[in-house]
Amino acid sequence: RDVARYEAAWSLVRAGDVIKAEREFAALVTPAPGFYPAAASLGELLLRRREFGAAAALFEQAGRANPNYLPALVGRVDAMLTPVTRSSRTATRIESSPAR
Repeated sequence: RDVARYEAAWSLVRAGDVIKAEREFAALVTPAPGFYPAAASLGELLLRRREFGAAAALFEQAGRANPNYLPALVGRVDAMLTPVTRSSRTATRIESSPAR
């Protein structure tokens, strides 16, 4: 596992270069699907872009590699609930809008 490359990818995130960080995390996960920190990290970045299905799949992958890895567990729940809560908020706004 390339821990230095993983840390460098997070440095890219902190520097604001999220696109390059995504590529780095993907490059870590592709040859080593069991590298669960990289899978969960890529899932987190995809979740931020509202790519819920792809993010959920990565959190699932990380969870299979380590069922006790908290970022994968939390990320999976976030990926499942975020689209639902967004839909609920939209429905609530529509229902509470004044009639025309």
